[in-house]
Amino acid sequence: MPSIDDIYSGNTLKATDIKGRVVTVTIENVVKKAFEQKDGTKKTKLVLEFIGKNKGFVVNATNARIIADICGSDYSQWPGQTISLGTHMTPMGDGICVMDPARQDRIETGVQPRRSVKNDLDDTIPF
Repeated sequence: MPSIDDIYSGNTLKATDIKGRVVTVTIENVVKKAFEQKDGTKKTKLVLEFIGKNKGFVVNATNARIIADICGSDYSQWPGQTISLGTHMTPMGDGICVMDPARQDRIETGVQPRRSVKNDLDDTIPF
């Protein structure tokens, strides 16, 4: 069946490429790339390339923080690391979310991946 994705697919990963599945991938390379914004300025983002895959993944700030939680904040150390990719609904439509492959039980139940909480045990209410 013909699809608009056949025409507008490009060389970067989109949520429609994953089609609601959870895919585990190994990072092959991390590239910094400048993207032109609507206002004409440029914004640098990381693009991940995966072993055995032909599309790169443009990483937004939220996914970068999740990958840093899984693989460490030094993105030069990310090649060889494994992450899982899934989809979720955003205000702009389906989006790609990054998950820790070691926590597949959390993925299947729909609970978001854990976030690092550094000594945040203060339960006092500030107001």
